Amino acid sequence: MEMEYKPLDIERIRKELEGTVISEVIYLETIDSTNELAKRMIEDGSAKDGMLIIAEEQTKGKGRMGRRWISKKGKNLLFSIILTPFIKKDLVFALNMAFSISFIEEMEEDFGLSAQIKWPNDIYLGGKKLSGILTEFFLKGDLLRYVIIGIGINVNWSPKDEDLLYPATSIAEELGREVEREKILVGGIKGFDRYYEDILSGRIEELYKKWNEKCVIIGKEVEVYDGEKRIKGTAIKIDRDGSLILLSNGKKRKILYGDVSLR
Repeated sequence: MEMEYKPLDIERIRKELEGTVISEVIYLETIDSTNELAKRMIEDGSAKDGMLIIAEEQTKGKGRMGRRWISKKGKNLLFSIILTPFIKKDLVFALNMAFSISFIEEMEEDFGLSAQIKWPNDIYLGGKKLSGILTEFFLKGDLLRYVIIGIGINVNWSPKDEDLLYPATSIAEELGREVEREKILVGGIKGFDRYYEDILSGRIEELYKKWNEKCVIIGKEVEVYDGEKRIKGTAIKIDRDGSLILLSNGKKRKILYGDVSLR
C-alpha cells in the first residue's frame, strides 16, 4: 500500500546542511518550477549564493530541450540551488558532474545501489532513468555570475503511464521499500560540497575521471540526436567542458549537446 503524503522535515534539512555551501533553504508546497523561481529571484535581485529551493510539487517541472519533469507530490526530490561561483564558463559542466557523482556516491554508500551517468545530465539505475539535472547560467563577461542547478530525483515514485522518452525507475522500486528523502538530499549536497572547493580552484581531474568511469555510454556504439540530425559512432569520452567525444566514420567529433541512445 502506498504511503500517505509526508512533507519533508525542513528543519532537519536546514540543521544538517549548516556549514555547507547552502546558505538558505526555501521550502514550498507547490511551485511552477524551482528553476523558474530561481531565475525570477536572480532577476529581481533577491537571489543569494547557496540558496536551496525545494518543492513538494511542480506544476511545470522542466527537463532538457523543453521537456516536462513529471513527479508526484510529496514523493520525490525536486530542488534547485543558486550559486555565484565566478569561475570560467567552461567549468560550468563540472558543477553538473559534481552533483551527479555526489548523489551516485550517496546511493552507493547508504543503499548499496550502483547507479550510472548517461550523458549529458541523467542518472540511471538498472537501465532506467532515476534523475535529471538541468543547469542554467548567467554570464558576466567570460565568468559565470549565477548558476542554477535544478535536480529531480525519483525517490519514492516514478512515472509509468506517461508518454516517456525513456523508461523510469525510483530508489524505492529498486529497494522494494520507501526511503527517507531527507537522507538522500542532505547526503548528496554534502558530497557536492566536498567537490565544490576543488571546482572553484579549477581542480577537476578527479571529478572528471569519476564521471567518465560512471558514464554508461563510454566505449559503446551510440546514436546522438541534436534536434536536427542523428549522428552514429563510438563514445570515446566526456571532455572537460562536458562535450561528448565521438568516433564517427573514422573521425573524432565533438558533440556539445543532444539526446544519446545505445545502438
